[in-house]
Amino acid sequence: GKKELTFPTRTITSTVKIKNAIHNRLPVKTSQEIPKNLIFDIMRELNKVEVVSPIKVGDIILENVLNTGANIIASRDM
Repeated sequence: GKKELTFPTRTITSTVKIKNAIHNRLPVKTSQEIPKNLIFDIMRELNKVEVVSPIKVGDIILENVLNTGANIIASRDM
């Protein structure tokens, strides 16, 4: 409870564009929780990303996003 009041964090789940795959979007998530106040900044960064198939679960899509220490990783094989 104290952590939520003093330093709220969240795990982000989203998608990024992918080329040469069955679907147009690749599901991704953060490798660890990030400060809640950076969610919208990270989402803007994700909108700029486009990867090329093949991608495996756990592949790093963005490393150390916005210097948070968190990586954006793939949540699905494509």
